[in-house]
Amino acid sequence: MGFDDPSFWMAVDATNAANNANGRAREWKSYAQELEAQVEGLMKKLAAEQMHSAGLRASLDAMKATHPTSPVLSPVGERYQDGRPKSKLSKIYEEAYDKKGRELGITNPEAYRAN
Repeated sequence: MGFDDPSFWMAVDATNAANNANGRAREWKSYAQELEAQVEGLMKKLAAEQMHSAGLRASLDAMKATHPTSPVLSPVGERYQDGRPKSKLSKIYEEAYDKKGRELGITNPEAYRAN
């Protein structure tokens, strides 16, 4: 097989195509590994936020149990979709939640919180 043989050039083209494909496969594998590392980090952050939420819920439950007549627990005339009345504390939470959401670039943070 010489330089003037078409099968030689077909083999060269096939080798180049295989090398290019292998290079692209390595790039995709590296990219996938980066994404997996990002997901792992985000899952840890999500777990930390869930633990924080559980701690806040426990603190709130303790406050409600020990101070059931606190003014911040008084109703504000609004209700959740399930019919429970909203308290002043609920409104404070919603305002802070929505404000932070907008600071983070979320245009409709209320769509992400319980209502």
